Amino acid sequence: MMIVPLLVSTAWIWSAENLPERNSYVEFRREFQGDGRPVTLRVAAGGEFCAEVNGRVASFGVYRDFPDRPAYNEVSVPTKKGANALAIGVFHSGNGFGSHSDGTPGLWAEVVSADGKTLAATGEAGWRCRPLANYVFGKLPVTFGTLDWTYE
Repeated sequence: MMIVPLLVSTAWIWSAENLPERNSYVEFRREFQGDGRPVTLRVAAGGEFCAEVNGRVASFGVYRDFPDRPAYNEVSVPTKKGANALAIGVFHSGNGFGSHSDGTPGLWAEVVSADGKTLAATGEAGWRCRPLANYVFGKLPVTFGTLDWTYE
């Protein structure tokens, strides 16, 4: 995984639902057409994220959102020929940490083919999102400051 400066113009998106300012969990989904070759997935989120392509974890991390050096994660992802499913879960804590500033909730993502063609990008039509109902939203008491999402 590479972390590179965020210098492109893809739009940031977030849920239109009235979510709390702290501890919001949202899943974004989008299909894109692949030719069976690996694609480049670039992701930044206003907090932590986990991106999956066709049900397999492709990238996860914390967006390093410092005003003077914004960045995104970049990873090569295998695809299948035809329809591919991209799902990105975003956790916006509403709190700043050592790895990111307390910023605005949002998702920035794009999928680029081996030929350099954009196959999917936030800000384009076709994205769906929903709050992730299995999590507790809103202000919560801090019980242990280093808890994080985990994946198997």
